[in-house]
Amino acid sequence: MVYLIRVEFKTLVKCSIKIQNSEAQLLVRKPASAVFEALTNPEITTQTWEWEMYNVSTTIKILEIILNEKIRFEWGEPRRIATFSLKDLGENQTYVLVKETGYTESGDALLSIPQLNRRIYDRLDGMKAYLEHGLKLNLIADKFPSGK
Repeated sequence: MVYLIRVEFKTLVKCSIKIQNSEAQLLVRKPASAVFEALTNPEITTQTWEWEMYNVSTTIKILEIILNEKIRFEWGEPRRIATFSLKDLGENQTYVLVKETGYTESGDALLSIPQLNRRIYDRLDGMKAYLEHGLKLNLIADKFPSGK
């Protein structure tokens, strides 16, 4: 017996959704001073946050820095504000919370926001592996090995 099923999709309700911020968090088993250094020292950041192979760059404007606790900056187009908060949990543990605000996308453009959030996690995961185990995971380069 063969069944033929016909499915129709119809727009029943048109709604307007706005996302104003995104968030990512991760525990890193290193002191806050080491995590802060990894976020601010180019010799370390280029091990986990580099994307020159894509011929991409952006300018950031530093808004606030509190040693070993917070980095807040403005970046991108349209301009967004990113805040990296570090909470020292003792015993070589730091809770990293990244919040990004200022999204103005709507409609289909909203579909790119989860990808942006995933990229933040990629960078945090790469930093964690590098700081905790000395591993360079190449999470950014390996997303698009052809450079596209």
